[in-house]
Amino acid sequence: MKAGTTNPVAQSTTEVKILVPGRHDMVRLLGQRDELLKLIESSFSTSIFVRGNEITIAGEKAEAERVAYLFEELLALLDAEHSLTTESLERTIDMIKTSEQRPSDVFSDTALVHRGKVILTRPAVEAGERLGYLPGTLAEKIDPYMRPLYDALMDMMDADKMAAMIQRGTIEVSPLAYMRGRTLNDSFIILDEAQNTTPEQMKMFLTRLGFGSKVVVTGDVTQIDLPAGQYSGLNAAREILTDIDGVSFIFLDSRDVVRHKIVQEIVEAYRRFDESR
Repeated sequence: MKAGTTNPVAQSTTEVKILVPGRHDMVRLLGQRDELLKLIESSFSTSIFVRGNEITIAGEKAEAERVAYLFEELLALLDAEHSLTTESLERTIDMIKTSEQRPSDVFSDTALVHRGKVILTRPAVEAGERLGYLPGTLAEKIDPYMRPLYDALMDMMDADKMAAMIQRGTIEVSPLAYMRGRTLNDSFIILDEAQNTTPEQMKMFLTRLGFGSKVVVTGDVTQIDLPAGQYSGLNAAREILTDIDGVSFIFLDSRDVVRHKIVQEIVEAYRRFDESR
């Protein structure tokens, strides 16, 4: 199996060889019909030759070593049971080029090895958390608002494993309103879509934190769906909690969008549009 149409390696270039361990399926690494390999070749100024389970990378020294590092990270992701797609590979390549973080660390299932349980919650803002007028049982009414969380879990594990962890209570997916009155000990808690909380909801959620727990709050303040005039709880938290020890704020941009590459361009285009108005 060989990709690329370049002539044999010139003496002025550097060669880096990678021996892929036998436990790895080369098709999973390189893609059907070498589609992942071709994407890597088009993203770097190197030539890549594959023979059996040996990969030879030829090119300028720094660039060849960068591609070798990319393959090492891809093998680490496969070891962690991640499936490689063109979208995830594009994201990994972008991180290799622009970030000091290891993709295998970023894409690892850190939340799912917490000693206690994992709680995922989000506000059902479109229904104002008053779901009575929707048809069906309470679970059926809530499901559309929780579906993105289940989708994220499905990207990280197979359906049987997810169902088993939910059945055991290791993973809990609940609307934000259900957090009221609870104390969450020994848990890793994620509040998603936090820009759609009210300040009162945010305060209620943050004060649920118990012993041995960590809270991660995520949200995009450019996508607030609250009624006009309603202040976002995420914006309020940024103003109120900045100087509290143990509370950190991390700001992401279009480069941190873990979706199709065009989504990054869409986000950036909207940012420029908003700034120009």
